[in-house]
Amino acid sequence: MTEANTNLYGAALTSLAMAGQIREATKLALDDIKSGCDDILIAALWVLGRLSRQWEKQTDLKVRVQETIKAMGYHSEFKVKLQAWNALSNAADSQPELITELLAHAQTKNQEALQILGNFVSTNLEVVKSHPSFNDILDTLTDLDIDRIDNFDYTLSRLIDSGTDNQLIYDYLTIWMVKHYDNRTLGDKLITCFDQSIMKLASKSFLSELITDWLISEEQALGAAFDDLIGHLWIHGITNPILSKAIIDSLTAEDLKYLARRLLGWTFHEEPLLSLTFSLLETAEAQQRTFGLVYTLLVKHIGRDYPYATLEAIQEKSNNATPDIANLLTDAREELYKYVQAIKQLPLRQELKPPMQLCRAIAVKRARENRESMEKVNEQSIFNQFCLKIPLKEAGIGFFCFREGNIGEITRLYSRSYSASLPEQSLIDPLNDEISRLGFRCAKRGDK
Repeated sequence: MTEANTNLYGAALTSLAMAGQIREATKLALDDIKSGCDDILIAALWVLGRLSRQWEKQTDLKVRVQETIKAMGYHSEFKVKLQAWNALSNAADSQPELITELLAHAQTKNQEALQILGNFVSTNLEVVKSHPSFNDILDTLTDLDIDRIDNFDYTLSRLIDSGTDNQLIYDYLTIWMVKHYDNRTLGDKLITCFDQSIMKLASKSFLSELITDWLISEEQALGAAFDDLIGHLWIHGITNPILSKAIIDSLTAEDLKYLARRLLGWTFHEEPLLSLTFSLLETAEAQQRTFGLVYTLLVKHIGRDYPYATLEAIQEKSNNATPDIANLLTDAREELYKYVQAIKQLPLRQELKPPMQLCRAIAVKRARENRESMEKVNEQSIFNQFCLKIPLKEAGIGFFCFREGNIGEITRLYSRSYSASLPEQSLIDPLNDEISRLGFRCAKRGDK
């Protein structure tokens, strides 16, 4: 059966139903499902899914059609099963009893079935939220592969917006990260799969709980997820995350030490590193529990990597601190200032600087190679073959478009700058710095 005939068959049955002959159209589709031709069977399933709002009003037909579609969901031919799952998805929005059947197929971890279930949740979120199997559905969808998660990210962001139980959101994100950490390709940031969800979480206090739980987890995958999350937030201008006070209050001394090690191993930007460190001062009985830890972090670790940023952050924090915290920060600032002054007194190691002429020659060569490679790529670009490229005049301050005989508005050019600090120890002693960070990342509770 050709594709054209298949399409004609589906259109004919649909037209028959729309003309008021729903029983005849449905019975014809049910009879054709018994045929030995897979193409006719698939087309008949498509029709049944398309007409679900009509045949569900016929009680005798409804039971028969449901049983038929359920049975076809276990057909030996995959493309037949796939169409049956789609038919279930089309019918389940008005027949919630079919959601359980759709869930059963997704629980086999078949990615196509999971994708159909995920799409169904996205388009029928309110129906799914009120279903008794809602928690099981979210748990099952943690098996969605990395390349299929984009659509569900939007659904998850809507759940966050609607005030869904934080524990469900936490469980989904945590389980998904653990399951898929080993399946990522080199350089992948798994947290970017949930860009919309993370941006929704950024405005909620629950984010601090998620950050803290991932940081103190024994799972290496969650340590890496914490790293990705902090970096993702930093890129989007959220540079001052904090730890959850409720969780920190419940930690033992060994837990706090473990948290500090993981913090140093998995945080690579000075602003969030300092913010998370200062949030340790907000815990109950901080003077006895965390003052010494914070002092060590500021003076022996963070201050060695980011001395000036740390001194500035300490000064800012001291302005609104309690007397006890102010005294602690004053001691840390004085000790760190001594370290900075001692470093300044060291002579510059001129022998390690390459000759200026060599530096310039390398830079010129690299620029030429980059320019040549870009020109070669542009020559083969389809876009450039269809479009006219007009360079801007040197030292211009803007540009405009000429379209349909009219000159558009002028768009002004402006300068943009972007900077990031590198840890000093990674430049001074990169090998030992990396060994230290690896040790912090691999640390276990109770390690000395």
